[in-house]
Amino acid sequence: MHWSDLDPDQGGLTVRHNLVEISRGSVPPGQRVCSVCGSEHAGLVLKGPKSRAGYWWVPLARPAQAALRRHRHAQDIDKLTGPFRDHDLVFCGPTGDPLRPGRVSVQFADHVQASGLPAIRLHDLRHGACSLLLAGGVPIEVVQMILGHAHPATTRKIYLHLIRETTAAQIEHAAELLARHRSPLLSPNPAQGQ
Repeated sequence: MHWSDLDPDQGGLTVRHNLVEISRGSVPPGQRVCSVCGSEHAGLVLKGPKSRAGYWWVPLARPAQAALRRHRHAQDIDKLTGPFRDHDLVFCGPTGDPLRPGRVSVQFADHVQASGLPAIRLHDLRHGACSLLLAGGVPIEVVQMILGHAHPATTRKIYLHLIRETTAAQIEHAAELLARHRSPLLSPNPAQGQ
């Protein structure tokens, strides 16, 4: 994620790139040098999406916006206090260079273990966020947009079990609301076997 990917009001961001780790030999020599700093980030390639559907917008809640402002301030201090090659990356190493995706996953696992929580993968946070959105009644089309799925059908297929649970809970809630306002004259009488 680049700082330039954020909306001017920080209300959301547009996903435009993927940073992938590949073997150095898989990167053509002409693409090994970073266009920003002129260095080689061995085995790291910044790629655009495979299709237009790969670009998507993600809304940012106020706590995320505030956290990004604090993070940017800290990064601005890093730029002033040490050697820093500015790649416009939101999340980068102390020198501004891209983080290795595999290393981020390892550090996340270390934090989970240190917290004493059950082991989960970094990618499980995506599933957890989706679960909370669906359980909160966010429409499937909005969840699909946030996850970057090309079609709502993809989201439905992956999260069908959650959609069923949420739908059942919503139906139960609707039935309770209807029963609460039912006239006593229309309510079934237990004495009559109903």
